[in-house]
Amino acid sequence: MSKPFRHLRLLPVMAVPLAVAAYSTWYWLLSREQLAAWYKGIFPFFYKAETWESAFFTEAVKLAGNGWCLAALLAAIVWSYFIWKTPAPDLPEIVLKKQPAAVYAGIALVGALLSMIASQHSTYATDEVFSALNFAAVPVFQTLSYYLLPNNHLLFNSINGSLFFWSDDLVLSGRIISLGCYVAVLCFSWHFLQKWVASTGLRFLVLLVVALQFPVWGFSGQARGYELVLLCSCLSLGTFYAYFTTGARYLLPLHTICNVAGILTVPTYLYWWIGLMFASCLLQMTGRRIDRPYLRSSVTGFAACLILHLPLLSFSGLAALAGNKYVQPGNATVWHFLTHLNEHKYFNGVFSEWFCTGSSSAWIGAAFLLLPALLFIYPRKDPKRRVLGVIYFSMAIVFLGMAVLMLKLPFYRNLIAHGYLALLAIVIALAPVCRSKALRISFGLALITFAGHSAYRNYHWMPGNLYYYDVSAYFNKVSEFKTDFKPSSSIYLDDDCFYWWYVLRKKYPNRELLIELNRPRFNLQDYCVMPRDSLPLAGTGLYQLVEIGSEHQIFEKRN
Repeated sequence: MSKPFRHLRLLPVMAVPLAVAAYSTWYWLLSREQLAAWYKGIFPFFYKAETWESAFFTEAVKLAGNGWCLAALLAAIVWSYFIWKTPAPDLPEIVLKKQPAAVYAGIALVGALLSMIASQHSTYATDEVFSALNFAAVPVFQTLSYYLLPNNHLLFNSINGSLFFWSDDLVLSGRIISLGCYVAVLCFSWHFLQKWVASTGLRFLVLLVVALQFPVWGFSGQARGYELVLLCSCLSLGTFYAYFTTGARYLLPLHTICNVAGILTVPTYLYWWIGLMFASCLLQMTGRRIDRPYLRSSVTGFAACLILHLPLLSFSGLAALAGNKYVQPGNATVWHFLTHLNEHKYFNGVFSEWFCTGSSSAWIGAAFLLLPALLFIYPRKDPKRRVLGVIYFSMAIVFLGMAVLMLKLPFYRNLIAHGYLALLAIVIALAPVCRSKALRISFGLALITFAGHSAYRNYHWMPGNLYYYDVSAYFNKVSEFKTDFKPSSSIYLDDDCFYWWYVLRKKYPNRELLIELNRPRFNLQDYCVMPRDSLPLAGTGLYQLVEIGSEHQIFEKRN
């Protein structure tokens, strides 16, 4: 390693432990009350701020936070040690060619168009609005440290709030980020498919099928972190495959960054990361060697995850991350869980999303999942195909293993990368079979038919099936209020009435309404929108009740 490069690496190697040490010292020296006052001083109007100290930043969380700071400091030292000791790899020379650049530009254009179609077709969902207003719209430290619900996709919301702090519609900006991730996924897919599908025409049809898969296409038009997770999964897959087939060590830093970014966005990315780790173990066992560079890369990745989660762990606590109802283990026995695995037709639904098989039978989807077994047997002497097969089946084994361990099956959207890999692996497994012209034509026609069916069905499934409720019907229900909000009036929205922000903007696009969320009550706003079961404001003498609906009350300031 050259001295200039080594000295350049000295900066992050020293900066990370020093930054963690400074944060930890500050955290240790201040009491819980002092930290709470500082936290609320950043931006006091965050979601449920009045219950934050009793529900999240408790004495127990502060005490545990002291320990997490020590653990993060040790992790920072380990991270710095491995970064310093890891030899710098030789980087390949990158040559940009005009023809591939034009192809990728075309793919980006088509991807952007498909994403905009999905976005235009989809009413803002409550998850999108809640995430944008309560997490992306607050200062970035609060975004990273307040884990109220799993729909705070930490990295996604941090990027959204940091890049688009000037925007008054962080749902729209979040959808733009998802569009960019979707385009990047399609460009990666085209690059990856070049290794397996020789025919340009067939490759384009395969790419179209992948682009129109329900979760892949659907979340490209949503202000959620799932498309970012898919991009991280794709890049970690590509770098993993390239490393274990070519030994290119320069890809390991990117591989690690993608894994850290994925888990910082959605914790269930752990399914994918552990799947890759399991695949690496199998490949090392069959190769009868210990891959130290990959192990070092994994250690630095886990250390970085702990460091980056320190704000969350020290201000919201581990229970907020691992103890909420969405990730808590079930209470059934292992035998009962296994014998009732598809009791609620879970796999019928997931295969229908991935392969458009319909919800009547899970056996069709299961048959599709077995097709990548061809990667091991045809053609016989192709170790690179076997690496992809190991990755694919490792993901399936780890998914089932973690489901049994937790006695719980994840939401379909958390398996967006698994569905993408399944579809990709099936096509790659079948590609060598189509050697004759007749078979290629038949395969192409099958892909066209499948893509057409996917486009039609998935378009009509959006956005409701992404969130398991009728988004448009809910919007229409909330929009049925009768109060005519006056132009240029200020409107207070209670924490639980956050969706009215979107409803009011849609109903009064040309009125300059000042919509204030999570602001102090009785701040002399012209209107207040409250949940129906909340305490009435009329008794204060400042407001009069003007409307009461099925889920809301509207109060107007007295003249």
